[in-house]
Amino acid sequence: MRRLSLASAAAAISVLLTVSMPAVAWAGSGATGTTGSTGTTGSTGPTGSTGTTGTTGSTGTTGSTGTTGTTGTTGTTGRTHPTWPTGPSGPTGPIGPTGPAGPTGPTGPRNTQIPTRKRKHAISDLPVTSGSTVPGTTAEILDTGLAVPPADAPKPIKVLIWSANRLIGLPYRYGGGHASFAANSYDCSGSVSYALHEAGLLGYPMDSSALEAWGHKGAGAWITVYTNAGHAWMTVAGIRLDTSPANDPGGLSGPRWRPGLEWTRGFRVRRP
Repeated sequence: MRRLSLASAAAAISVLLTVSMPAVAWAGSGATGTTGSTGTTGSTGPTGSTGTTGTTGSTGTTGSTGTTGTTGTTGTTGRTHPTWPTGPSGPTGPIGPTGPAGPTGPTGPRNTQIPTRKRKHAISDLPVTSGSTVPGTTAEILDTGLAVPPADAPKPIKVLIWSANRLIGLPYRYGGGHASFAANSYDCSGSVSYALHEAGLLGYPMDSSALEAWGHKGAGAWITVYTNAGHAWMTVAGIRLDTSPANDPGGLSGPRWRPGLEWTRGFRVRRP
């Protein structure tokens, strides 16, 4: 059944009253009728309830993450080899040969000697500690009469030859070189004593008889002294220091370097 609203009902009632009542002719003005009361307004129908909201569909689950592959095992580290000790150093190579001696200066005039006073002073000068050498083991006699020691000789042998060069050219005098190593002339044993002293092998001059007991018996590797009661001489690195001109082509007197002697009979042989 259709429901009418309150306004609609009021309008319908007003129409009905108008139609049903006959038209009346009024003789005069009648009194005004009272105004009918306003009908009550119908109550508003209840508001329909809101329909329920449909439920939200559930969110799909996230797919599971794949598992990470296992890491391969690390290979074992190879063992370190032991360090071997450093080998010993190789031996030092041999010393190269000594270069050749420089050219010999011009030969002075024969039999020229330094004045005696200057020669005596020269012999008493400071010891000789250096000089030229020649290769090998044998000394060399120069045209000047001086000698050059071999490079392979021990230092005392070289010093002996360099020092004995101071005697070359001095005159022979019996007993010379015995009062002092520094003299202006020398005899045979005086020359030998001076040379041995400069090499550090003799403390004071000896005559030929005393030299028979010097050092040790027999020939030496570098120095050999030949001596008896009347004469003394010596060989050093293959050459001979002697006041006798025997076997010397020059035939000069006094202490000089000379070639060796093969004949040594009657002499005591001594060495350092």
